[in-house]
Amino acid sequence: MGSRGAFLPQGGFSEPLKYQEIGQIEDVKILRDPTKSQQSLPQRANTSSAYAGVDSRGVVKQLRVFEKRLPAIDIDFGHSHRHGLSKDDFHVHEYPNGERSNVSRALTSAEWSRWRPVIAEILRRRK
Repeated sequence: MGSRGAFLPQGGFSEPLKYQEIGQIEDVKILRDPTKSQQSLPQRANTSSAYAGVDSRGVVKQLRVFEKRLPAIDIDFGHSHRHGLSKDDFHVHEYPNGERSNVSRALTSAEWSRWRPVIAEILRRRK
């Protein structure tokens, strides 16, 4: 875990960790950033291939999946886009060239298969 810009390419962090682990779903750590009122997640992975972020009420709003310690996709929910997805649909934002895309898409069948247990637990906890 770390903060944006704090990860050193050679390994380690240049400043103290700011994210707090407040739980876990499967092998995904649930993180809270106590310095922000809105949900945020690290831009580098240290100890996990995915992190889940919570809003100010502790409700999971996003799942960030990493490849080689860098963000690969964000799986978001609880808000809508103009791409035909409702606010209740889980959707994906990709990271082409290391930057998050504003365009969203539905999860692929492989993504659903991989993340279904985590998504099911997120939905269970929201009720």
